[in-house]
Amino acid sequence: MQDVHDPTETTMPTSDEKLLFSKHVGRTFKEVYEQDSEFCQWVMMTVQMDQEVTPEMTRFATWVSEMEVQIAETGMMELDAEIDIL
Repeated sequence: MQDVHDPTETTMPTSDEKLLFSKHVGRTFKEVYEQDSEFCQWVMMTVQMDQEVTPEMTRFATWVSEMEVQIAETGMMELDAEIDIL
């Protein structure tokens, strides 16, 4: 699992990256997405409105956006080609 990610890197964000900002610092993108939808929506809105956006926020917003597209297209969340079995 990846602990720190260079937010200026041009690769696509992944579910196991950890947030480097906010009350969720140290939690993975996946954890935050599954547990705090209001926070995810706030980040998306903030990035869209370009209000004091950091590279870390943009990277997380990109990942959230990709997850929402996947869910809309497939009806399910496919995290980096991993299959979560409950």
